[in-house]
Amino acid sequence: MSGKTTDGWIAFAEQLAGSPEFAHYSLRSRFFVRRLRELGFLQISSEVQKLLPLKDSFKWCKREAFGIDEDAYQAIVSNDIEPILCFAHPRVIAEQPSLVLYYRCLAMISQKGLGRIASGNLAHIEQGQVPIIDENTTIELITTINKLLSNIVSSFFGIRDLTKQDLQAFLFAQAGTQIQGSWNNDVGMQGEITIREMLVRHLHPHILQVVWRDDTSTNETPVPLDLVLSHIEDIRVLRLEKGYHCIFASEPDVSLRNADNVPVLSVEVKAGQDPAGALERLGAAMKSFDHEKGLNPRLKTIYVVSCLTDEVKRRIQQDNLFHTYLLSQLIADRDTQRRFANRFVAEIPHGNSGD
Repeated sequence: MSGKTTDGWIAFAEQLAGSPEFAHYSLRSRFFVRRLRELGFLQISSEVQKLLPLKDSFKWCKREAFGIDEDAYQAIVSNDIEPILCFAHPRVIAEQPSLVLYYRCLAMISQKGLGRIASGNLAHIEQGQVPIIDENTTIELITTINKLLSNIVSSFFGIRDLTKQDLQAFLFAQAGTQIQGSWNNDVGMQGEITIREMLVRHLHPHILQVVWRDDTSTNETPVPLDLVLSHIEDIRVLRLEKGYHCIFASEPDVSLRNADNVPVLSVEVKAGQDPAGALERLGAAMKSFDHEKGLNPRLKTIYVVSCLTDEVKRRIQQDNLFHTYLLSQLIADRDTQRRFANRFVAEIPHGNSGD
């Protein structure tokens, strides 16, 4: 690779690091992975696969009553697809109600859409919070899902054979639609979660205990990093060395405090992309910082922002308000992540900066 070509790669990487759009889609990617895991999409297919060794114990002689079209059923069988992978069996749903999630997504119907047709609290059922589904609800769910699946299978007639890969595509197509719907309302929160993840990873050697939102706490030493990261939304406080503690809340989003509960470093995260709202977001951050400075005039402040307009930049530089980081730079550059996290580590007595 020529030097000129290398310079082009480096220049574009730097351009990405300053791009609000890159920050937005990076947050979106992280959000999708997190929601796929939280909603069970990454595990639900493997749970259905576990049924295959027992496939002969699930009888399909009453399939018409289950809402399965005979031609669709025969098409599945002739294409060497086990019926249990494509159609919902009453026994499966009775024994593992949360598998409604798999068959609903296979049928490409939203939770809200299915809820308009069939009874039952679908959110609770799919989250495994309903151990037993009543008979009427089972009939309505099974019949509706299987009728939809029969229509989907029938749509392939005369075009090509349905495959197992198609089933996986249906599953994740609906998963993506569902997650996109929640993403539209959760951009800001994902920005905060991304900052939490960075801090947890870099502060992990200093974490003595985690307090969760339900008022319980960890009792393992050291605190397992995977445990904290997999429940990142549920963290209320990180208890650190020398009585220092990091509070995750709002106004500010992050507050590092000493043993006397005096704030020493605060962070506000604004992931909004709209330039028209940039000054309003700055004002909200300043209001939050002013409240903390009322408790400690020497408070250090950090503003993490996705959209940094010229006017916002001018006001920050003019008044020397706080350290500012572009969210896109924090996501794209590990050195920037370390510098950001080390501002926290440096405040903890006898902390190791890691440089």
